[in-house]
Amino acid sequence: MTPQNFLDLPTMSNPEAIAFLLDHGLDFAHWPQGLLPPAASSHLREAAQATFDERDSEVPAGMEDHLVLDEYLNSCASEKAILRTPWGYLTGDSSPRWVDGVLVLMHTIGIASPRAGKTTVSPGVRSGFAELLKVEAKYYDAVEIWPGNEVELCCIVAQCDCTNSPLVEESRQMQVVEFLISMLQKNTMEQLIDRAVLADAGGERIKVENEVTVPESARLH
Repeated sequence: MTPQNFLDLPTMSNPEAIAFLLDHGLDFAHWPQGLLPPAASSHLREAAQATFDERDSEVPAGMEDHLVLDEYLNSCASEKAILRTPWGYLTGDSSPRWVDGVLVLMHTIGIASPRAGKTTVSPGVRSGFAELLKVEAKYYDAVEIWPGNEVELCCIVAQCDCTNSPLVEESRQMQVVEFLISMLQKNTMEQLIDRAVLADAGGERIKVENEVTVPESARLH
């Protein structure tokens, strides 16, 4: 089956995206599947290849390094779980990883928006947006804010190791969904993106408030 182009994916309004998350949560197999925007995919591949070539010129890469690079380059051009919105898009991925010797199921949601840059996002915008999002996430213990790649503003991450019970895993996923919904309500996501972009354009450092009010309607239980 031919992968679906980014522009052919459905665009959901914020209320539609909220309803979709309430129905499907982080079950990324039920999210629309498609390719990243061509410019974003090309940039990620070119940047990864350039970094690899630079390191290879200093210390020759081994076969395993080449395999890792090939896997990453292929992933940039493969279908992903994507939620398109009027302000940008979310990408979703769940994969097991070893962290400090423990097998962890890591749920990662990337946030990208053309409001932050045509293809890449400046370091200032990425760091400013991440700081704003960290404050918004302070009441969601399972939600972590990580740096994204150059075409993303940042990533929302939730981890659950193999020793956790299914109820703990479900609770962590629910927190991520609740947090996403709170960011989609009242155009909060767009407002935070615009604040980060304006602050970076003016050479200002993001100032965040100490208190954040979490809308009751964002709570699912």
